[in-house]
Amino acid sequence: MNNDEFVYAVIADHVPSADRFGAIIAPDDHGITMLDRCIQAIADYPNNEDDEELENGKIDVTIVLSSNEAVLEAAAEAGAVTHVSGSFLSPTEMIRHYFLEGDVIIDAESPTYIVLVDPLTAEYGNPMLLSGFLRATNLEI
Repeated sequence: MNNDEFVYAVIADHVPSADRFGAIIAPDDHGITMLDRCIQAIADYPNNEDDEELENGKIDVTIVLSSNEAVLEAAAEAGAVTHVSGSFLSPTEMIRHYFLEGDVIIDAESPTYIVLVDPLTAEYGNPMLLSGFLRATNLEI
């Protein structure tokens, strides 16, 4: 952490259909799961020298949200913070509910960023202020 920035990477394992349940932990032909790929992408963040959106350029905490206990167990073994989310929630709703839980403490005085990681591709989006994300979804910290 540098200049009081705190950066969360969030993998929201939203399962829109029964055939996708557990897909994030199903190994591919090389024995690597998408969860493994997501965790590695986060460890490598940012993957280029030109990304200057964040002062420190690193993720402080990785969070995995899922309704699947096996996914949460695998994520915890990989060192992620885990949280059970309803399978009926969209990824945005999963994230909103997590950050508005009573046991999640966010320092409103220092910049807190969120980087969303796609569980199907292991690609991450641009960092955004958590307060801006919550405000854009009609919720604030």
